[in-house]
Amino acid sequence: GCWSDSRLPEAESWPGVALWPYDDWSRSILDAWVLCLGVPIDMAQFRRLELGRLESRRWGGLAGQGVTRLFVNGHYLQVADGRLVDSGVFANDQASIEQTAALLETTQPELPNGPPRRKYSDLVLIIESGLDSLEGMTCRCAGYAARLLADPELTDGPFRPYPLSVIWRRDVLQVTEDLLASRAQRIEARTGGYADAKAHMLDVYAREFLQPIWRAFEGEAERAFQAKGDDRRGQAWPAMRRLLVAAAGGDAPMGIHVVVHGSGMPWFQALVERLVPQPGTGEAPVPGLESVEQRRRILRSVTLLAPICTPERLLRLLDQLWGEWSLPGETTPRPLALYAQPASRDAEESLGGYRGSFLELARRCFPLEGNLPTFTYPNVIAGHAEGLRRLRQKLAGRGLLETLQLEPSGPIAHAELLGCPELVHCVFQRLKARSMAAP
Repeated sequence: GCWSDSRLPEAESWPGVALWPYDDWSRSILDAWVLCLGVPIDMAQFRRLELGRLESRRWGGLAGQGVTRLFVNGHYLQVADGRLVDSGVFANDQASIEQTAALLETTQPELPNGPPRRKYSDLVLIIESGLDSLEGMTCRCAGYAARLLADPELTDGPFRPYPLSVIWRRDVLQVTEDLLASRAQRIEARTGGYADAKAHMLDVYAREFLQPIWRAFEGEAERAFQAKGDDRRGQAWPAMRRLLVAAAGGDAPMGIHVVVHGSGMPWFQALVERLVPQPGTGEAPVPGLESVEQRRRILRSVTLLAPICTPERLLRLLDQLWGEWSLPGETTPRPLALYAQPASRDAEESLGGYRGSFLELARRCFPLEGNLPTFTYPNVIAGHAEGLRRLRQKLAGRGLLETLQLEPSGPIAHAELLGCPELVHCVFQRLKARSMAAP
């Protein structure tokens, strides 16, 4: 923001001076004929002033108001159909990615005449689920940025995080609810409202006709990272590679943390496939992340919030990233954290008349790993209680997994996990602890 001349009452400003926030500037600048600005204000101080307002807006349920691009500029990567989104309010292109990468590479002296250090110590990559609207996801992004950049509990030491949200799908939950609600109405008319028949027929419908929902996730992730011919797809990988090179390169690499929500797992899987290329493909690895040892040191944590993937697939991803890694029993916090949706909470949710959350829909209906579940044998999902038990058994003795235990103040839906203040605070505190414990 900028200090500017003001004729506001002293109760609203210093005598003759007022703080003109950048967001109001962006809305009003074209209305100004003559400007007389004072000295710029330190943005860290401004963010602290704005933190409370952004947090109250996000957690207070006013996300529908949206945010200006100003608050998320440089803190999001939006991809659609394999291409960087280059139009609309929240557009970005390779030039903006270069600007963000240059910021990540910025160094500053730690002490006068001392060795330089990174302006930011850690890159926090938050992969959205794609269930929410663009307005909801960008509002969350603004909240993350404000909290990670200005919350004194997180920034009172050498932990200086830079958040980056990945927006790659949108409005999937609303589309799913509409399809199920429409079918539920037709079934109710046929059955006369008989509850058990309605539930069974809706389950059959979801199993047979909503498979394209999940295949769209997988296809979108593939298009984001794999270019075919000259169709300009696959643009997520050059963007992510540039950011990862900026974070992992140099004499003092940043730490990297990945937070994945639910159906963001296919995007994370596609990223890992490109980050760790298979032998014989001829693809150059990312400098600074070539070896397992480098990835263990720099990729400091992976946090999964009710992930929609099988435990076996998750184990293969971990082995790709970190190899056969085992840690001493007293190591804390662990590099892998997982929050599993309680079965009791999952059963309370309803999607357009369908009993269960999007996580339950995935467990009973989606073709994970190419296999269709049955009524008797649903998918075993890592973000569900049964899948978590299997994952613990397979990781027993390796010291990698930490389960996030949380008692939220109120009900928390699967689609809203990244909107839960208690859960987000717990996750961010873990990232700080992992960063501080790194060698």
